Amino acid sequence: MSLAEVLPSLKALNRSEKLRVVKILIDEITSEDEASFFESGAEYEIWSPYDSYEAAEKSQRMLEESKPNA
Repeated sequence: MSLAEVLPSLKALNRSEKLRVVKILIDEITSEDEASFFESGAEYEIWSPYDSYEAAEKSQRMLEESKPNA
């Protein structure tokens, strides 16, 4: 089966199903490659800016400081 055949079905999946597919693919790749970056069956944290209020405040300050004075 080619990527062109699979891609429309993958796009139709909901978010949680897509994440499950990613996990399955990572597990598949790690089982094929012993020198892999990922450890099979391990969970990896993915950082998100969601609820990162300190980072948002710092970014806002930097933007305001970089504005030319009117």
